[in-house]
Amino acid sequence: AVEASQEQVQKAIANMPGVRIANVNSNKQIILGGSTLAIQTANQQLKALGFTVIPLPISAAFHTEFVKHAQKPFADFIERQKFNRPLIPVYSNTTGNTFPDDLNALKFILEEQIMKPVLFKNQIENIYKAGGRVFVEFGPKGVLTKLVGNILEDKEHIAIAINPNAKKDSDLQFRQAVIQLRVLGLPLTNVDPYQKEMPALPAVSKMNVKLSGNNYVSEPTKKAY
Repeated sequence: AVEASQEQVQKAIANMPGVRIANVNSNKQIILGGSTLAIQTANQQLKALGFTVIPLPISAAFHTEFVKHAQKPFADFIERQKFNRPLIPVYSNTTGNTFPDDLNALKFILEEQIMKPVLFKNQIENIYKAGGRVFVEFGPKGVLTKLVGNILEDKEHIAIAINPNAKKDSDLQFRQAVIQLRVLGLPLTNVDPYQKEMPALPAVSKMNVKLSGNNYVSEPTKKAY
């Protein structure tokens, strides 16, 4: 991961063989891919040029020619599937644009996705140009939410992660995200269709007293009263 713009990184790696841009994640984050040796060499050369470079624990050089062996069977699988025209605009991070209505063209984009760079920055910018203002991240953590914030910077938008903190209760965070989206005006209903039906509570009687923290008053507080 290189903390710089696409233009800066593209220029810097022009004479570095075996290295290519695999992801354009934001205005200031570009992911490079290639062989282990090529990436190690690029790491040293980019740091020498003054770039901030962060090695990533990735299991393979995705979106480069090193995964071509997986692209062919994936493409064969795509060809056998039945596709319908998208009912709503669905954006591809291969092109950054909406998937076409032509199903052969749609299949081709999906078949090539493993080999093509991820143009996440372009995708978000095009959604914004089309009127998108609310961005919701599904999945663990909030990496994409932060990238959206960097891409759109001071532009009017809201980015919400469903489960931003791995150390906090995921159910609670989901419900907090739902509340935020409802405040924004999204008509979300029945967000927990599997919730347990609670038994009816007994009728309230004057003999019943609810116990909670506010029933207790310490001696110093009594004196203050």
